[in-house]
Amino acid sequence: MALDQTNRYVNLDLNEEDLISAGDHVLVAYHMKPKPGFGNFVETAAHFAAESSTGTNVEVSTTDDFTRGVDALVYEAHESKELIKLAYPVELFDRNITDGRAMIASFLTLAIGNNQGMGDVEYAKIYDFYVPPRYLRLFDGLVALALPGVRILHSITTAIVVLAVLMLARCGDWVWRPST
Repeated sequence: MALDQTNRYVNLDLNEEDLISAGDHVLVAYHMKPKPGFGNFVETAAHFAAESSTGTNVEVSTTDDFTRGVDALVYEAHESKELIKLAYPVELFDRNITDGRAMIASFLTLAIGNNQGMGDVEYAKIYDFYVPPRYLRLFDGLVALALPGVRILHSITTAIVVLAVLMLARCGDWVWRPST
């Protein structure tokens, strides 16, 4: 049984509209199913959030307020829908050391990479995500041109296309040509 981290990584009192209006968090929705024999749905979601951000599998006595301030938080958990929603503080994501720009690799590592090998999760699939305009403007490429406050991603298919455009645009010699 994993360390129960619900007291640190779950805050079901947070409201999505408030999180969006504050603009301080990247919001990510997942379809997640715990493996039988491990913790309950919310405990597994908390472990998922911990693994995606600042958590470890042991209690650390030197954890300070700054570290707790960049914890990913479960703000919605619906077991019947196998749906969890996490709020990742923008400060959690690494920036490019040379120019301070946001990096898609950091987003992918935290939102998709770190949590995919967890033993207590049968499966976890990213469903949707929201990037606040203030943070979105820090990315290079075409997404930097998005209008403030416009939610551009409504499905994983759109997300993959936008991520591909971001990655290709960073390669340099890429030109978008619409199909005829």
